Amino acid sequence: MADTEQAHVVSTGVVSTKATIRGFTVTFDKPAAKMGRDEGPMPSEMYLAALGSCYMMGFTRIAKVRGVEVSHVEADVVGRFDKGGEFDRLQMNVRVRSPATREQLEVIDRLAERSCTVAALTKLAVERTLEIVRE
Repeated sequence: MADTEQAHVVSTGVVSTKATIRGFTVTFDKPAAKMGRDEGPMPSEMYLAALGSCYMMGFTRIAKVRGVEVSHVEADVVGRFDKGGEFDRLQMNVRVRSPATREQLEVIDRLAERSCTVAALTKLAVERTLEIVRE
């Protein structure tokens, strides 16, 4: 049987919703300048956070399985909109603190991208930079 995930979403205003996922409630909203109440992130912002989180969870899991020491990972994920209001560029700048070799971390980076289900839903290629900080 295939795994499934689901969210229950209820409208709470003109451009705001509450989503319930596995018992967690998340508020989505837009800033006042976009007819919202600014009570939560916009869906596009949550998408960027989900993309970064999915990649990072894969990175740290793969590093652990391979026995590669990683003491810290963080990423800035940026989406640029075209004139039609759709992302035309996604960039993820990843910083890793690790004594591992660049080659080891680049392999983990590629595997993490391939294992990310959120990236698989994306039409655009995610441009990534990998900065390694030595301990």
